[in-house]
Amino acid sequence: MSGAPPGGPAPPRPAPPARAPRAAGADGARAAALPPASSDDRGDLVVVSPDVGGVARARAFAKKLNDAPLAIIDKRRQSHNEAEVMNVIGEVDGKVCVMLDDMIDTAGTITKGGEILRSYGAKSVIACATHAVFSPPAIERLSSGVFEEVIVTNSIPVRPEANFPELTVLSVANLLGEAIWRVHITSSINSYQQL
Repeated sequence: MSGAPPGGPAPPRPAPPARAPRAAGADGARAAALPPASSDDRGDLVVVSPDVGGVARARAFAKKLNDAPLAIIDKRRQSHNEAEVMNVIGEVDGKVCVMLDDMIDTAGTITKGGEILRSYGAKSVIACATHAVFSPPAIERLSSGVFEEVIVTNSIPVRPEANFPELTVLSVANLLGEAIWRVHITSSINSYQQL
């Protein structure tokens, strides 16, 4: 059955397969997922947290981008799914702003954040999120011209009618496959997340 005699040593485990290119991950779309930028744009990059609660996530993402500068949008939430943006902490004038959040539901927070970044002089705004919930009116807000690109993963399948020109959907298949493989061979998932 297993190829090992009863009570004998277990057969050796197979070697792990060659690693496939990494997909965007659960940290809100990995640095490699950003669109190629000219060398001029890379010096102008700033990672933006859309609220104070996302600062740790944005800081970790900025570290993956060669310690890119960090900015924070200070906002006050009036009610559930509705945000009022107050001001920006950090320098965004003339910068390519990469806003990073865990999910986009109605897109109110991230769109108002993009608008205020534009009003503070941002050269362009890219929105990144792990989970694309896209409750109405998210598509209208995200395709309104505020963002150069909206990057999400397929952790929640994006409906065909939810596609719009600025949308880029990245697969989490390699990330999940690698995690499953590591569990199977009793390897560390933690070390994979830190790569």
